[in-house]
Amino acid sequence: MTKRITRGRGGPHYAHYPPSLAERRAEAASDWTLWEPRDALLSLLRQIDAGELDPRNLLLIWQARGGDALHVTVAAESNELVVAGMLTTAIYALQVR
Repeated sequence: MTKRITRGRGGPHYAHYPPSLAERRAEAASDWTLWEPRDALLSLLRQIDAGELDPRNLLLIWQARGGDALHVTVAAESNELVVAGMLTTAIYALQVR
């Protein structure tokens, strides 16, 4: 049964949006390579809309399929140094996996 997306502030409300099979598999296996980009974004939106997360800073880095260019989107309350620190922490987390 698919739950209907209701409108929240500024757009759809994803708190009750069901997880995909890919998301469930990735979380069960603790394997980030099983995530699809769309599933990761929907999971984040679901957690934000459910009140489980209240992100202050967000850094998105993505690359289109078949392309070489990186695209960066930042939504942050903080300054560039904090966002750079987030990126450094993410690089470290990837190395220790």
